[in-house]
Amino acid sequence: MFRRVGLLAALAAAACCSRSEVKAGGGGGSAGPSGPGFSLIALAEMRGQIGPCGCTSDPLGDIARTTQLVDTLRAQGRPVLVVDAGSLLYSKVPVPPHLEAQEELKANLLEKTYKDALGVGAIGLGPMDLGKGVDKLRFPRHAINVAPDAKVVIEPPKVIEIGGAKVGVFGVIAADAITGLAITDPVAAGKRTVADLRTQGAQIVIGLVQASSKKDAVKLARDIGGVDVTIAGLGASAPEPERVDVEATKVDGGWLVIPGNRGQVVSRLDITVRPGSAPLVDAVGAGAAAAKIAALDEHIAALDVDLAKFATDPDADKAFVTQKQAERTQHAREREQLRASPLAVPPTGSYFTLDQIRVNKTLACNVAVQDNVTAYYRARGVRDGTVGPWSGWSYWTNAP
Repeated sequence: MFRRVGLLAALAAAACCSRSEVKAGGGGGSAGPSGPGFSLIALAEMRGQIGPCGCTSDPLGDIARTTQLVDTLRAQGRPVLVVDAGSLLYSKVPVPPHLEAQEELKANLLEKTYKDALGVGAIGLGPMDLGKGVDKLRFPRHAINVAPDAKVVIEPPKVIEIGGAKVGVFGVIAADAITGLAITDPVAAGKRTVADLRTQGAQIVIGLVQASSKKDAVKLARDIGGVDVTIAGLGASAPEPERVDVEATKVDGGWLVIPGNRGQVVSRLDITVRPGSAPLVDAVGAGAAAAKIAALDEHIAALDVDLAKFATDPDADKAFVTQKQAERTQHAREREQLRASPLAVPPTGSYFTLDQIRVNKTLACNVAVQDNVTAYYRARGVRDGTVGPWSGWSYWTNAP
């Protein structure tokens, strides 16, 4: 009974993302900057998630909405490169027998969406891809330091020409990130790869990293060096939405960006490529500015409460109160500067803006992908005996 109710609820949720929601816009971020460049849409740690996570009042994560986000950008004429740092396919590793059918159905759906709808340019390798072994990886993976005897089908690092820029892409796995997988030295492999990509003319180098923590990802990016943008999947440490960093983390001359767990927060970077060898600069942008302004609003409101209490306390430490007043003034000044000039373009060199997009019901859906999601729930229900037979069952069960 409970299984039937849960599945019918999932079908109802899928139906809510209907054709009426496929509308213009829904990009979730600011318009991309003019000039040579492209938008980078980055995911990691999808873990077989295809629909919203229903564990909050604002359910997040929906592959149909993410696809429409990308479609909208492309329809606006913006060149888009989609990448995934790995742990795409399964919610559990190993996949338990009683979940095998539904886990395979979801993995099939994600494979189809990544190939046909999103046109993903590069996919890394993470622990949640190995729930059914290397034979079920479905895609060649970017993972330069996987040992040959691991039998993983590897896609070599490559230079992609997009938006008038040459972009080098590779994937690498940190030590201890994937238990039981034979790998070689990630730093040595990374250094060789970055040098080779630069020799091939790469103006921007993107690294897809799998690591066990943010600290490990930062260390690996720093030890390799020369990586402009590192997209990291962090396994069990992958952040939930409220813990996603709204700003990129500076790592020497490059930047680390961590998307949200299970597709709940998708990272959009608008990268403008200009001549010169100066390090890539974070130009903030409307998306990051709005997030920072919201955080400053909270800090200022909390300070106002404290200062109001201090004003009625004759024993309050005057030096401490003065310090808090100065802190509020600084926050207010920073907030006004962000409101006035959210985009801080450097005078020379390449730059980017980051928008950590919450994938929620404010974004439109892609009809074809949503139809496939509905097909998954119906196929799963037929398998479980919780809904009646449906013609799409044969498609999903026979998918590769």
